[in-house]
Amino acid sequence: LIEYKFIYHFPHQMQHIYPCWSLWRHFPNAKHVFLSRPRYHKDFVSGSAFTKGVQTVLKANNITTISVRMVDYIRWYRSNPSELLVAYTHRVDGFRAAHDDDMESLRRNTLTVFGMEQYIERYCGRAQARMSSHNQQDTSPISNADSVGDDASHHAPPSPPRIAIVNRGKTRQMFGMHNISSMLQHELELPYRPPVFFLEDTSFQQQVEAFSNVDILLSPHGAQLTLIPFMPPCSSVIEVIPHGYGHEAYFGTLAALSGVNHSFIYLGTDMAAETAEMDDREGQVAARNPPVCAPAFRMLQAIRIQYEQWHRCCRFDANTY
Repeated sequence: LIEYKFIYHFPHQMQHIYPCWSLWRHFPNAKHVFLSRPRYHKDFVSGSAFTKGVQTVLKANNITTISVRMVDYIRWYRSNPSELLVAYTHRVDGFRAAHDDDMESLRRNTLTVFGMEQYIERYCGRAQARMSSHNQQDTSPISNADSVGDDASHHAPPSPPRIAIVNRGKTRQMFGMHNISSMLQHELELPYRPPVFFLEDTSFQQQVEAFSNVDILLSPHGAQLTLIPFMPPCSSVIEVIPHGYGHEAYFGTLAALSGVNHSFIYLGTDMAAETAEMDDREGQVAARNPPVCAPAFRMLQAIRIQYEQWHRCCRFDANTY
C-alpha cells in the first residue's frame, strides 16, 4: 500500500516493490495486486520515465496496480474465500525482502523483460560482451565512448573490473570526479578511464542497464543507489556519506539483500554523534544538501580494496563453477 506523499520519489517506490516481489514470487498462483492510494496513484503509474519503466516490469509479470484505499480493498476481498497476503513497508525502515535470492530473481526478470538477457550472466569479464547483439541499441548512461573495458575471455579472473562513478546533479554532488577518474586510470593502470555519469532524467531501463555494466561503483549517498540490485555478481558499491548524515545501513541493507559488497567513506570523525546532532528536519537538510568533497586518497584506497575483493570473488566463482 502506497500511502504517503513521497511516492513520486523513486527510492520509496522501490521500497515497496522489493518486499512485494518476494510475496508475488513465492505465491505464483495467487492474484498479484499492487495497491496505491487514489491521491498518489497517477504519480506511481506515470509520474516519470522511471515509474513508467517499473510499470512495464510489473505488467509483464501480470501484476495489477489498483487505485483504491486498502480498507476498501480488504472489505471487498473478504467476500472471497481465498487468503489475502499483504506486504507493507514504511519509508524510514530501509529495504526488505523475504528470501536471500529474491533480488537476484528480480534482476534476472527485469533484464529479460527489457530484452537485455546478455547481462544476466555477464560478470567477471565472462559470458557475452556488453551489447553483444548488433540489433540492440545501447541506451545506458554509460556510453560506448566511455565503455569500461570488456574482456570477453572465459578465463578467470580477467583484469580489470569495470569501475564507474555515478554523480548527482543537485544535492550531494561530488566535486572533481573527472579528475578522480583520471587518477584511478593512472594509479590502477587501467586501459580505460572510468566513466562518470548522471542518472537524472533517465528511464528505469537506462538505469538498470547502467548498473548492469559496473563491477565497482563509487557514489554519494542518494536515490541512485536504489538500483544496487541490478549490479552483477561479485560487484561492489562504495558510498560516500556526508558529515552528519550517517545512514549507511539504508543502502547497506539493500546491498546485502542483493549479494553486492558495500563499503562507505564517512566525511566526518564520529558518525553516530554527528548524526545525532543533526537529528531534526533542519539539521538533516543542512547535512544532506551541500556538495560532497571526499579526499582523493580515501577514494583510491577504498577502490583498491574492492578491486582486490572483486578478483578474489571471481577466482572463487571460477573454481566453484
